[in-house]
Amino acid sequence: MRAQVALGLPESALIVANPVPEEEQLDPALHARVLAEALRACAAEGVTGQAVTPFLLDHLVRHTDGASLSANLAAVRGNVRLAGRIAAAWAGA
Repeated sequence: MRAQVALGLPESALIVANPVPEEEQLDPALHARVLAEALRACAAEGVTGQAVTPFLLDHLVRHTDGASLSANLAAVRGNVRLAGRIAAAWAGA
């Protein structure tokens, strides 16, 4: 962010990688299996466009017994914490 300002670049988006802690992640093998099933179900039911994401998320939640929702909530909580830290550091800059 400082480099953008120093270079006189226009304000733009900044992507920050913030992985979910390993102990809160969805098991990768379970995710891959259930996502593949969800994509097949999506195609079989003719789900397209903006309906795809909610369909996939619902399928993942139902077929992981809620574990995918817990992982998504962990991601949101982590992103909110990090965004707060970034904002506080930027405000103090």
